[in-house]
Amino acid sequence: MKRLFILLAVYSSFLVAEPKVAQSHEFYNVSVSHTRNLLKNVNQASPIKHNGNKFHGYTEYNIQWRFNSKSRGRQRCILNKVKTVLTLKYTMPKLRSESEDVHKVWNSWYPNLEKHENGHGSLAVEAAKEIDSSLRAFSSRSGCQKINQEANELAYKIMEKLDQATKKYDLDTNHGETQDAWLYSHL
Repeated sequence: MKRLFILLAVYSSFLVAEPKVAQSHEFYNVSVSHTRNLLKNVNQASPIKHNGNKFHGYTEYNIQWRFNSKSRGRQRCILNKVKTVLTLKYTMPKLRSESEDVHKVWNSWYPNLEKHENGHGSLAVEAAKEIDSSLRAFSSRSGCQKINQEANELAYKIMEKLDQATKKYDLDTNHGETQDAWLYSHL
């Protein structure tokens, strides 16, 4: 009975183990007094530039995984002490204005931009979960060097999948335009 309890405790820890997610927000200030200057001022204030284009929001992710490999008799090796950490950093605008009209446009637009960027974050969270659960489910291999190599290759493949998924997300939404996350459509 004692063995069954220990097995259940170990097995359940694998089921509930999740990657650690650390989120942060960085804001750039947008000062504006009239709606006619809003788009121009956001574009000027934004530090986000990619392929010559300015963007108003950005989600940066970094997934790190660590594990130990442990020999288990007859040249078998297992992974243990798996730890996956996702660092998410959102860069977003912060309004500085006393104009009611500016606030009205901002409040109509900003939640959509936030929703779009959170979509990028959700893709990264899912990839981190997949890496974590895949490494925890890794079966034993002959030799620790082999298991280390295969585990890292699997995690890197998931990262490649994430990169493709974020590109597809931006293509499908035209960088948030279909989600009403482009400021010009609120002016």
